[in-house]
Amino acid sequence: MKRKIIYLLVLITTASLFSSCKKWLDLQPQDGITSKEYWKTKENIQAALIGCYSSLLGDAKNADRPLPEYLFMWGETRGDMVLNSLGISNDELDMMYVNTLPTNTVTKWGAVYKTINYCNALIDFAPSVMSLDNTLTQTQLNAYVAEAKALRALMYFYLVRTFRDVPLKLQSTATDDDLQQLPKSSAEDILNQIENDLNYADSNVVKTHGNTQYDKGQITKYTVKAIKADVYLWRDKYQDALDACNYIIDSKQFGLVAGNSAWFNTLYYKGNSNEAIFEFQYDVQKLNSF
Repeated sequence: MKRKIIYLLVLITTASLFSSCKKWLDLQPQDGITSKEYWKTKENIQAALIGCYSSLLGDAKNADRPLPEYLFMWGETRGDMVLNSLGISNDELDMMYVNTLPTNTVTKWGAVYKTINYCNALIDFAPSVMSLDNTLTQTQLNAYVAEAKALRALMYFYLVRTFRDVPLKLQSTATDDDLQQLPKSSAEDILNQIENDLNYADSNVVKTHGNTQYDKGQITKYTVKAIKADVYLWRDKYQDALDACNYIIDSKQFGLVAGNSAWFNTLYYKGNSNEAIFEFQYDVQKLNSF
């Protein structure tokens, strides 16, 4: 009889362990929310869009160089616009003299793809909010997606100009199942996708967000036209580039900063000047690493 009781207790304990184990394996993260639980309201979309822009300012954990440092070095160090000096690293020097290897830390593109993935997530999941939040209009949704697509296009434009053939990823990496090794896409395919994203943005993005700081720090129709002009020049589409530039000029929303003693302070220290179309928005909470 005693053996039967012990046997039954073992069975009950084992069953409880399996039940507890199953519940333990199904637990949701305690320090955050899952994607399934997040995309519920238009405010969630707005917050995600702010996250896309915030990622431009640098790595939150300082585990990588700030994104603007990569974008600056990829352009200026290879264009004879800066000189080497004390403190320059060997990797920076190698890029300056076009002598890079795959191990060069300056040629890392993870920071750019991080921003691209944030944009992909918004583009993938924001449309599902339409069925959950009846205060979200189709026009608003299209405008949010337009900003994400334009920002994604800008990031890919930096990549294709610097490295030419790179992986083209248009879906978000939201779970471990989404992790995969991607082949490189041709520069032509990437530029075609950039134009597609910019055309969508051109048709759906707003002209103004209501104040100067938002208009300079978020994508507007004028931002899209400016990026388009650069892309068209890169692809030798000169009339299209001219049309995009004329749209900006004819708006009379922008002009050149006077070339007086205060021009540098106006353009680069205070920022958001009349000459600016789109700028990364730093403040005392997040300082420019330069």
